[in-house]
Amino acid sequence: MIDSEKVAVESPDNQGARLIEELTSEILSDLDVAQSLSNIRIYIDPDEPVFILYGKLAVSPPDVKISDVATMTHTDDGLKLDIKNERYVNDLLDKLIERYGKANILQLDRYTVLVATDDDIPDETVYEPATELRRKVIDSIRRVAPEGYRIIKHDITSSYILFIASEEPLKEEWIDQGRRLLKEAGA
Repeated sequence: MIDSEKVAVESPDNQGARLIEELTSEILSDLDVAQSLSNIRIYIDPDEPVFILYGKLAVSPPDVKISDVATMTHTDDGLKLDIKNERYVNDLLDKLIERYGKANILQLDRYTVLVATDDDIPDETVYEPATELRRKVIDSIRRVAPEGYRIIKHDITSSYILFIASEEPLKEEWIDQGRRLLKEAGA
């Protein structure tokens, strides 16, 4: 559970607000995004019906590049990659297959990949933690939002997320209220 000071819920329904606060804390903890969001402010009005959430995003780690995953050596058979970080091997293989084609990639063993090329591989990004963080945050917020609130507008940057949902077409006043949340939070 995350501490209740990280989540503030405003609603005309006090009991519902407490339940949303608990649910938010549980879901963020369960989906491992509790450390990635802070200053979470939620407005929910079941009579309108509207759900608005603002959260400040933590700074994500830098992108993982090919050089972070493997070292390259030219051989007679092509370019040999010695894996030094197994966590991103699948991402590396996907990038290599995209660039050189599956027929030109041979994984000799768990720690060695051979690419049929004489050229150096550009040091491209193979994994973007910020993209994964955004995906996980949006997924967790969709679980917090009331079921049936399928009309969604969200704004996500490197520093915050604003999520507005309803079961009815979104009203301009709700969007304005979301912007006020942003302004109050200093975003």
